[in-house]
Order: sequence, then structure tokens, then C-alpha cells
Amino acid sequence: MLTDNGSLNLEIDYADYKDQNWRNTKIPYEKLTDNNVRKFLQDKAKSNPVKHISDIKGTVFSYPTVTYSTWDSMKMPHFENGKKTTITIDTINFKFKGYNMRHPLYHAGFVYYDNNPVLNKVPTDKLLANYVLPSVQNLNELNQYSRIENLNGVQYRVPKDAIYEGESKASEHQDIRYYKKGDITFFVSTDNVPKNSYARELVVNGHYNFKTELDTVWDIYYYYPTSDYINYAVIWNNNIPGLSTHIYKPHKDDHILTFNSYDGTYSFTYVIFYPSFLNAEEVQKLRNMIEFF
Repeated sequence: MLTDNGSLNLEIDYADYKDQNWRNTKIPYEKLTDNNVRKFLQDKAKSNPVKHISDIKGTVFSYPTVTYSTWDSMKMPHFENGKKTTITIDTINFKFKGYNMRHPLYHAGFVYYDNNPVLNKVPTDKLLANYVLPSVQNLNELNQYSRIENLNGVQYRVPKDAIYEGESKASEHQDIRYYKKGDITFFVSTDNVPKNSYARELVVNGHYNFKTELDTVWDIYYYYPTSDYINYAVIWNNNIPGLSTHIYKPHKDDHILTFNSYDGTYSFTYVIFYPSFLNAEEVQKLRNMIEFF
């Protein structure tokens, strides 16, 4: 994901680790040290001297829901608009606990230029660990609050006490369902992209163009283009990316949660309108629920 301050990247590594040792080394993760991590990265850098990788740092860290967790940082020279600068790549690497050791290794990282005034002042290891890892959701609470529904093979969730109010066909390729829970309204929509002649901007090289959705949000709410009124995040569900937005207009009654995703056939849109007086705990439950795809 590109931002004005650099890019946030997620890589899913399906490398065939032969045993429970760390990254095909002979070192069990439980005995892994910071020096082991740095040496591993230094050896990789030596095998590719063309990139001139330097200033390599690496540590082991712990977090309740993950294992195989390490943090690393490295720098590479880069030319931008004819000027020499340096790119810094900061990454956290981890597997989720409770899964088979062959489960993929996740790499979440920032890439930014060293002349960037924002990220140079922020310890990105703390930024990644404090924002990326806590966003991993436990399904137990979600199962207590919501039920699973299905529309054209796309699964989503609604609160257990939400009332189904019907559905409609917006076109030959788009279906919409409606639910209600008190003052909260739910709209769920699937769009069969291969049958949608207007979907060329939505899918680029086989990937869903979330920027189109985000641009639409900004166009609608451009009078209030600050993070106080529009928040968005990239959410991953079973290796499928989605875009979550949380929007409201000052002094208006309705606040809005939206979620967009794409499974290779159907684009999926979920919109929730809720009243401004809804308590924060219920809003958080709705947000956790809408982001589960």
C-alpha cells in the first residue's frame, strides 16, 4: 500500500521449511539469538552484492499470538529524480501460533526513503509490532456476536439478532441483501466482475484496484478530508486483501463502516450505517465483524 510517507507491504512466504528450525537453518527458533538473525541477513546480502545492502540490523521479539517472530532493517542506495538517496526496508516476520509449522511465514514491512521526515523519527519496529500484530482477530468473540451468511458463494457475517429484510438484483451481475438491527442498517453486495462490462477499472492485471474505491470515498467526503472523519485500513483474510473504511460527517446522525474485497470472481461490498450515539464497544464489534471476509 502506497502512502505519502513510503509503502507498507505484506509478503506471504510459502517456502518449504524442512523442519521446525528457523528458516531452513539448523537453529531451533527457541534458541535463536539476535546475532543469528543478523548473520542470516548478512549472508543473504553477501550472496547478492549488486544491491549494496548495508546497515543490517535484526532482533528476535515475542508477541502472544505469533511465533518465529523477528524484526530486521537494512539500507540500499537508490536514485530518485537523478538524486542519490537511500532506501530503508524495515520488516517484521512471523507465523501464527497454533498452526502447522508449514503455515506461511508473513513479512510485513515499511519501505521508505531516508530523506523522509516522518518515518525517520518513528521506531518502525514498534510501529509494525504495535499496529500489525494486534489487528489479528480472535474468532471466539466474533462467533458469539455474529452468524455466517452466504451470497453467491461469498461468506460474510451479520449480528446474530440482525433481521433479514430481503434482497434485490441491481443488474444481471450484481445482487444486494438488506438487514436491520434496531437503528443499524446493513447492505451486502456481490458483483460478478467478469460479467460487468464497466469493471475494467476495478480489476487491473487480475488484482482488485482498491484505489478506485478509496478515491470514491474521498470524492464523496472531500469537504472533510482529514483522518478525524475518514479512516481506512488494508485487511487480510485467508490471504485475500480487503479495504476497510470508517467514515462520518461532523454533526450528521449516521456514521458509516464499509468493507470491499475481491475473490477472483466476485467483488464484495459491505456497508453498515449506524447512529452517532451507538456506544464504542458495539461499534468495535461491528468493525471487527465487517472486516471478516
